[in-house]
Amino acid sequence: MRRTILTAIATAAICSAVLAYPVLAQQAPPPLEAQALELVKAMGAKLAQAKTLQFESRSTYEVPGPNDTRVYFTSAAAVSMQRPDKLRVISLGDGPPSAFYATGQEIVAYTPGLRLLAAAAAPGAIDAALKAAYDKGGLYFPFTDVILPDPAKTILDGIKTAYLAGQSKLVGDVTTDIVVLAGDDIRAQLWIGAEDRLPRKMIVTFPRAPNAPHYETEFSAWQLDRTFHPNEFRVDWAGKAQRIEFAPSNGSRP
Repeated sequence: MRRTILTAIATAAICSAVLAYPVLAQQAPPPLEAQALELVKAMGAKLAQAKTLQFESRSTYEVPGPNDTRVYFTSAAAVSMQRPDKLRVISLGDGPPSAFYATGQEIVAYTPGLRLLAAAAAPGAIDAALKAAYDKGGLYFPFTDVILPDPAKTILDGIKTAYLAGQSKLVGDVTTDIVVLAGDDIRAQLWIGAEDRLPRKMIVTFPRAPNAPHYETEFSAWQLDRTFHPNEFRVDWAGKAQRIEFAPSNGSRP
């Protein structure tokens, strides 16, 4: 009986969603809808033009569990970035708190509770530092796409379907345009501020990767082009921590 009731509730919710967004019930939109592409490009341009970015994110991700179950974890991050090569990510959530820094010369991951610090040479811009973090330590941040040099190009790479699925007033406390994207290796949905063109939420699935990893990330507290204190990206304060090597992990990111 309980399952029947839950099924009825779920069916009603799906029907309500279809009625709320008529585009879903009508003829399929063009494979690459111009309006959807322009929204993503406008978002990407605003992010790319900012010399500094600061925001908060909350991400939910899943890992495979026993008996074909999925376990969901949540992490929150405070992100500060200064182009071309400075990045700080303070992470809290399901697991020990941690900090990640890219300084233009090295990448550093610090776990304060365990007093452990891993560092590796990584000269270059932020995109090179993020690649080094993944290659050397299996570190992946679900918000990576929005802090790369050309977010729109990265997000739209390989996309074969793009369309506008309506608007929402329930995400990020602002009105957002909802863009749906799909390619051979990715399924994504973006909520983009209708006025400020900033990302407010992103859902991404990699269907062809092992375990088909799935991420949901919400963005808030955006600040663009603020001036950071010179100590914002310092890492020498962790000098007394035990230094260890970066070690690759079997992460779920493709």
